[in-house]
Amino acid sequence: MSAVFTWLSSLARRKVSPTDRVADVLPLSHSFGYMVFWLAASRGLALIFHDDPREAATVGDLVQIHRATILLATPAFLQRYLHRCSPAQFGSLRVVVAGAEKLAAPLAGAPPVVLTEGEAL
Repeated sequence: MSAVFTWLSSLARRKVSPTDRVADVLPLSHSFGYMVFWLAASRGLALIFHDDPREAATVGDLVQIHRATILLATPAFLQRYLHRCSPAQFGSLRVVVAGAEKLAAPLAGAPPVVLTEGEAL
């Protein structure tokens, strides 16, 4: 778990600005969701929180309404969002991090954002 936090801290130093808004769609009981919460809190970033990543429509609406710029989720949930949400809902994103599972292949049809893998440590 400390390796994941180190990696997220590295991401924060390199790609996160004070105006970013982080979408945390994993429950706090999930270690990745917990780390995303603390990453945002420790950097003073705006946090958009939803605790059920299976609700793709709600996640898409929250990202669009609050203009999230960073989304962290598992590859399985990112695939779900690609199939169930419109590209416009994710138009504000500039960084997407896939973690907690191995990213088997690039996400087909992914929006033109920085897609990085949080598991490869």
